[in-house]
Amino acid sequence: MATETLTRDATESLCRQRIEQVLAELDRLPTLPAVAARVLGLTASSEASVREVVQLIETDPSLAAAMLRLTRRADLGVRQEGMTVARAIGLLGFKTVRNAVLSVQIYELLPRSADNDRAAELRRELWKHSLAVAVVADLLEEHAAARRPGGDAFVCGLLHDIGKLALEARFPKGYARVVDAVERDREAICDAEQAVFGLDHTTAGKRLALRWGLPKPIVECIWLHHQAPAALPTSVTRADLVALTHLANGLVHRQRIGFCPPTDPADIDALTARLGLSGEQLARLLRSLPERMVPYLEIIGLEDSAARHLYAESLAKANRELADLNARVLEANRALEVRASFFDAIESLNAELHEHAGVDEVCAAAAQCVSALVQGAPALALVADEAVSDVAAAHTVGAGRPATAPAVTLPSELRQALVQAAHAGTIAPSPANESLRELWRRYTGGPAVAPLWMVSLARNDSVVVLLFAAEGEPVERLAGARTEWQAIGIAILLSATWARAKRASERTNEELLDLHRRFRAAEGESVRTRSVAMVGEMAAGAAHELNTPLAVISGRAQMLLQEESDPGRERALKIIVEQTQTAAAIVTDLMNFAKPDHPQPVLQRVGEVLETLCQHWRTQGSLAPGQLRRTAADPDAVVYCDPRQLREILDALVRNALDFTTPERRSVEVNSPSRSSDETVRFIVRDNGAGMAPEVLEHAVDPFFSHRTAGRGRGLGLSRAFRLAEFNGGRLWLDSTPQAGTTVTVELPAAPPHNHLQPH
Repeated sequence: MATETLTRDATESLCRQRIEQVLAELDRLPTLPAVAARVLGLTASSEASVREVVQLIETDPSLAAAMLRLTRRADLGVRQEGMTVARAIGLLGFKTVRNAVLSVQIYELLPRSADNDRAAELRRELWKHSLAVAVVADLLEEHAAARRPGGDAFVCGLLHDIGKLALEARFPKGYARVVDAVERDREAICDAEQAVFGLDHTTAGKRLALRWGLPKPIVECIWLHHQAPAALPTSVTRADLVALTHLANGLVHRQRIGFCPPTDPADIDALTARLGLSGEQLARLLRSLPERMVPYLEIIGLEDSAARHLYAESLAKANRELADLNARVLEANRALEVRASFFDAIESLNAELHEHAGVDEVCAAAAQCVSALVQGAPALALVADEAVSDVAAAHTVGAGRPATAPAVTLPSELRQALVQAAHAGTIAPSPANESLRELWRRYTGGPAVAPLWMVSLARNDSVVVLLFAAEGEPVERLAGARTEWQAIGIAILLSATWARAKRASERTNEELLDLHRRFRAAEGESVRTRSVAMVGEMAAGAAHELNTPLAVISGRAQMLLQEESDPGRERALKIIVEQTQTAAAIVTDLMNFAKPDHPQPVLQRVGEVLETLCQHWRTQGSLAPGQLRRTAADPDAVVYCDPRQLREILDALVRNALDFTTPERRSVEVNSPSRSSDETVRFIVRDNGAGMAPEVLEHAVDPFFSHRTAGRGRGLGLSRAFRLAEFNGGRLWLDSTPQAGTTVTVELPAAPPHNHLQPH
């Protein structure tokens, strides 16, 4: 904030310095001549000394000659021989002579800047305008004389733009820039002067009028002639005179006489009504303007113009301005049409893209939009990241044809050319170089049939290059639309960036979801593994403690049985021996679960393992023909595992499948989808049984858990298979749906690549 304040203060200080320099230069202008000052002080009343005026004029030969020329121009019907200044004043009238003297004196006072034809022409046009305003103001004052006595309207009109004349005289080159801005940009004259000098002609004219010691009403007209009468401050001495000058200036602007830059139009109808002028009276007044103006033009030596020439010149100027305005309007309309076509293209781009559109779809929409801009010419859009590690492209052969996005592998030199083209920042169509022509050939399958043009842009970490093959009017029409091309390039980059961000977000969400799933699965498996291990340790301890009591009970019962003769007691002792044997078997199972034998892994062919398993279960008589199927994606694939323990695992899985299927519709499938190149081998056992509810599936491999009818098993089959799979470096998991069957998958390591063991 402090920096902004310092910058603003420095700018204001420089502006004040520039204004003071301009005012100092204006102060160097000559002061008002004594003759002009004295004539200005005299009035047209009967008290004025005509002899004093005669003496003033006779002291200046050029003034005297001008007065005599004015009498000849007036064609008063008197002989010119012996014509004197005194007689001329009597014939012309005091007011006419006064106005003529002031016109000559002030015109000759300001130095001429006619160092070139343009400066000389500008000075003539400024004086023409000032004289025209003076004459119109005088005519208006004559009409209003009965109600508003005066006599200064001509002088106010003559001097109202003295600030323009002074600025042009002291700063001809600077004022030429003002005129250029007015004519080129239709800028208001006061705004253009402020931009160049720091002040406008009203302020400059006021400063000069005060230095010349002009009466206050004239100073106010010079300073306030652009202000509408209703906006004048109450302190104005002669508001009626300011309003009269304001109206005269507006009427002359309407007639296009002299230098007439764009200005706020005077409210002519309201002001003429206040003066009591009808439309017909105003028209008659303006028709007399050229004739009243010509004498003044002649005596100050501007030109010898007849009235018709002045009107013809004004009409020609008005026609030129109208033609220039029409040309500007046409150019503005063309620019608006071009801008509208770009807006339509951006809208079409947005309409083509849905929420989940990828970068390829962005390129396709971009190519179609560019093609539509160049009236259906072929177009190619390429979007890449800064490193060009990811290039998306789309090509279309016309605005109505679908875009394609071929996969092309770019060599390093073309990737570099793509980056260089984007960073060149060509935001207006420019000819494509050979590298970009090669890109066009690779993506479109052939050379461009017309001159190839490119537009490129780089923002942040993305680049876009647009190519189109066209010539003639489509290219010329869009050549200067730099801002619009930049807008559509940014729109494409924003869409591509959004598409990349959206896709990256989706990938991240997918990866997080998969990671979460894996974590939950690993967490559950870890808990299950720890649970099974803890139960195994507990079972080993319990089995060790139970073995001795069971041996004692069994031994004592057998000893008593040998000596017993009572049949009833003999049956009871036999039951005790049988139950202790059953308990001993349970203890043995617990020991086998708790402390399995250390695996002795060898390489085995998957096909042979499955064949042996299926032959065993077919001979058991539990399966009808066709109820057990086996498949192996690669029978020669090998698994590295303990053979006996692998057989026990698979037997447990098949037994579990048989327990949960009905004999009538039983279907059991054993397969291995693994191949020789896999790092792990999978065995899958799938049945069409009743399946498991979620709460059953959650505890399916827990030791001593069984969903079957009580007394049918100890719930160690799947638990032991799970434990043996872990002992052999693998894992086991289940998928089951009620009424849809169960699938059990065992994953075991394959043979290491460097292993030289031969499979059994």
